[in-house]
Amino acid sequence: MVVVDVPEKSVGKEKLSRIHFWIVPAPVHGTWCASGTRLEIAQRFQMFSAALGTTASPVPIVFDGRIEGRTLRGQGMQAIELASEGDTLRTRRADNAAATGWPADAVFRRSASGRC
Repeated sequence: MVVVDVPEKSVGKEKLSRIHFWIVPAPVHGTWCASGTRLEIAQRFQMFSAALGTTASPVPIVFDGRIEGRTLRGQGMQAIELASEGDTLRTRRADNAAATGWPADAVFRRSASGRC
């Protein structure tokens, strides 16, 4: 919140206004596909839960995170930072991708059918 002086304000006792800044989270709920990789995201307002599965590993990587505008940040996992661009999710940073099993430089596309 920012408070701004407004000396010419005609409404209210105070001659100032409070300005709030809201970031609306991108709609990312659903199934996202990349080559050999499936990302399932369940969104709850600005929070999300996700499961990342690959054809090479039968056990998915499960993680939670926060959506900040068009950016998804996985909690405790630096590798999982994605930028949403409509029906595309792009990896923005993959500092420890090898350690977590996260595919580096992945580009996910939204699946309309829910299948990859």
